Amino acid sequence: MSNIQANAQGHYENGQRSPADYLSLIHAAGFDVQYIITGMRRPLANTKLSDHEYVVIKNFRLNDPDDRDAIERIVTSLAVSVRNGADDRA
Repeated sequence: MSNIQANAQGHYENGQRSPADYLSLIHAAGFDVQYIITGMRRPLANTKLSDHEYVVIKNFRLNDPDDRDAIERIVTSLAVSVRNGADDRA
């Protein structure tokens, strides 16, 4: 049913291995464990936003759908530039 080896289940049951410990470690490193396990992203309401992020999202939601699409394209383009090292502001 779970596609794990028989001895793996035994290790979990007798405390030799703990998937929860691993998941706690990767969560502490910033990974979205809910997404890793379920494939479903964590709702924004459950994330910790800075005051700046909150204002940006609040203002984003005030725009009409066409403007939201344009904003998303701009922000995505900027993020790609930063990832590729093309941002000179740093």
